[in-house]
Amino acid sequence: MTPIEDQLGAELHRLTDSLTPSSDPADDLRRGRRRRARTRLAVGCGALAAVASASAVVVLAPGGSEPAPVAKDPAPTSTPAPTPAAVTTPEGRTCVPMADPVRGEAPVYNRTVKGYRQILAERLDPQGAHLDRWEVTRSVQSSGSQLGCPEGSVSMTGLGTKVGWRVAGESGQGVVQVFVVAPGGWPDSSVVAEYDDWQDRPVALPGVASAEVSVHEGGTAVVVHRADGFTVEIDANDLFGNNSLTPVSSLDLTVDQLLAAAADPRFTLP
Repeated sequence: MTPIEDQLGAELHRLTDSLTPSSDPADDLRRGRRRRARTRLAVGCGALAAVASASAVVVLAPGGSEPAPVAKDPAPTSTPAPTPAAVTTPEGRTCVPMADPVRGEAPVYNRTVKGYRQILAERLDPQGAHLDRWEVTRSVQSSGSQLGCPEGSVSMTGLGTKVGWRVAGESGQGVVQVFVVAPGGWPDSSVVAEYDDWQDRPVALPGVASAEVSVHEGGTAVVVHRADGFTVEIDANDLFGNNSLTPVSSLDLTVDQLLAAAADPRFTLP
């Protein structure tokens, strides 16, 4: 060997001679196992902490142990378009949004004529045996004027409805028609006043200035002119021409009943 190799070998012997051998190899094995177990425990605790952190969104209800739902941001909602309001002109006319009431585009008209049907039921059919429900014959008739109203609106000069009338055991259908005319609008805005044989009828009904009656083929029509300027027309006919080819045998309504119904102050315009 070379002198350098001799020196390296001597140095290695010196180092190994200075090391103290383990007293028991089994002790070394036990220490290694304990060290590995501690390492695994540390790793396990770290994973557990991560899970606990991820589930920390659960909230306990005050005073109890049951989890309470976490508050969430409210879902966005769309704001409905506001319904145009009625406008009163300096001349005293009430202007409502212009629309087609027959197609349901004017809820204010529908609400009003649905109320007309209720008045007719109370006055002419309190037992609910004859008049169709609103959902069955949903009829709206109207007339209006744009004079003095803002663009897109009209003042109602007349509004009314037709309600079917049925008799138990019969296939035919009669009709009761009501039309309310604004002050100063009669007979130009009239629907029922097309009859020619009107006769003045003395009445003593509250709020009524005068009244007229027309007995025509198939029924009876009345017109009441109220002291507040409104005119209310009611026509009771044994055939609902729009809906039926067969008339009912009778509506069983008297002129006085029709006049009292037309005098009801609840018949107004929107």
